[in-house]
Amino acid sequence: MEGKPILANTNDTISVGELKRLLFELKDSNSGILIRLRMLGQMWQPNFSRIFLITDNGAVMIDQTTKKTEIVHNLNDVIQFELEARFQAFQPYYHYNIQP
Repeated sequence: MEGKPILANTNDTISVGELKRLLFELKDSNSGILIRLRMLGQMWQPNFSRIFLITDNGAVMIDQTTKKTEIVHNLNDVIQFELEARFQAFQPYYHYNIQP
């Protein structure tokens, strides 16, 4: 389906591994596209962030409004994300779910 990522189960759900790959691709592309996450048991992050570093299990991001560092210790705790611009087949401002 055009405009949507090619996903195994549903058009709006990706695995943690696919999320990690997306983070690497966003960082490596130098596109300037920002991401916003929703963590397990929390509300959405208030601002979009730039990916600074990706670790084995997590990521370090910079909030582009406050310039504060945000640490995601475990990508398994991410339940949703959205991008602020189109990237590959991902649409902007669309809430994508992460498989548990």
